[in-house]
Amino acid sequence: MTNGHELVRVIGGGDFLSGRRLSLGLELTEDAVAKYRMYYFDLDAYTLNGGGPMPSWEGSVVGGVLGRITHVTVGGGASGEVAVGHVTLANRQSAYANTGSAMIGWQGEAAHSRIQRLAREEQIPLAYKGNSTATPTKIGAQAVASLLDLMQDAADTDEGRLYEPRDLLGLAFRTRASHYTQPAALTLDYTAREVVAPLEPVDDDQAVRNDITVQRSGGSFARAVCESGPLSVQAPPRGIGRYAEQVTTNLATDDQCTPVAWWRLHRGTWDAARYPAVTVALHEAPHLAGPASAVDVGHRIAMTNPPPWLPPERVELLVEGYTETLGVRTWELAFSCAPGGPWLVATSDHAEYATAGPDDCTLAAPLDAHATTPEVITTAGPPWPLSSRNPDLYPITVRIGGERLTITAVQSAPGGGAGNSPSAEPTTALPSHIERAPPCSSPGSRSLRYRWGPTGSPHRPPHQSDPKHQLDGYRTS
Repeated sequence: MTNGHELVRVIGGGDFLSGRRLSLGLELTEDAVAKYRMYYFDLDAYTLNGGGPMPSWEGSVVGGVLGRITHVTVGGGASGEVAVGHVTLANRQSAYANTGSAMIGWQGEAAHSRIQRLAREEQIPLAYKGNSTATPTKIGAQAVASLLDLMQDAADTDEGRLYEPRDLLGLAFRTRASHYTQPAALTLDYTAREVVAPLEPVDDDQAVRNDITVQRSGGSFARAVCESGPLSVQAPPRGIGRYAEQVTTNLATDDQCTPVAWWRLHRGTWDAARYPAVTVALHEAPHLAGPASAVDVGHRIAMTNPPPWLPPERVELLVEGYTETLGVRTWELAFSCAPGGPWLVATSDHAEYATAGPDDCTLAAPLDAHATTPEVITTAGPPWPLSSRNPDLYPITVRIGGERLTITAVQSAPGGGAGNSPSAEPTTALPSHIERAPPCSSPGSRSLRYRWGPTGSPHRPPHQSDPKHQLDGYRTS
């Protein structure tokens, strides 16, 4: 209506409006002839990336002249009661050109995109660290909440980190994928006195979770359970009992629940100690001042040559927080760290974590400090790639019972028949229980021979029943 005169009447029949969430718009333009355009789109059929259909009607305004709009009335009369969320008025046609995403609460938006958008809208400086090769986490609709709650909701759904960086007056966000197999921001040598004693790792059950249920807000759920192994739900001594966790998260779709549950289980059943304090005295190790002072939340720390009461392998840590203490003549940084091992995932282009080996393999004979060609039996997973066919893969570093070895070559063990042929993979490979082997007295260069167990059952020499002749499984370190 304008000046009391009706300009446009659009009548929808049947159940056109009934039970549907619609965004309706009316554009009025005055040129030589005043015109109108009426349009709508269905919010439930609209997607963040694909948009949705937008039917429209156009025509000339009755009377051909537009006056000043003084009020808007919704519902009443023949239309009955209509529930309306928002009524807005603008003086240009492009005012609502990009509001479709907001209409659906940015459903399906990537977690990092939401945090960046919110920071941009509120003019908050934000440092962002992502992984361009990883698939971003899509999250559900944006709720009505405070700014920090909305940002934290997105960070929690992605399992990334929202924090205050040490070099910026603002916020920082690191995606979950940015922690994957990242280079070490700081490498510490314990024997070189780069770590302040005492170093006291804590091997407790504080972070253990072996029964995970992930519920999507307003949707379905998925469950992941560790049913075997030292941190499984089995009663001791086969496991540690049930450590259950149920989380509700703002994922975009139900099918995201399963991989999230298994990732949480992977982290919750990682058998490694946490380090509440790894302290570096920078006044005594000034060469570390630069790299150590640049370490922030989510960075990787690698500690080499650990103390003798710990396994000899490199200690992988992920920084959860830090405390910096400045004295008159002292400068100390104490890093609070979680196990970094769960974040060292395989990537196809990584020099250290790009080689796939067997899931389980066992020693076919005892291995002493002087052995240069140990023979192993692969019982599950893919066979070791032969160096004759894949010369570019070697040398690689592996761990056997905590000892780091360099494998220079892999060849097929003699004898065995079809099931033991390196070119014939058995249709069934039953995994065997693997115990930790005694570490070799000194690391060195080794070649490796392997053979497959026959189809249906792993090949086990009689002496292999003794756990001391079994190994922890090969994996690149």
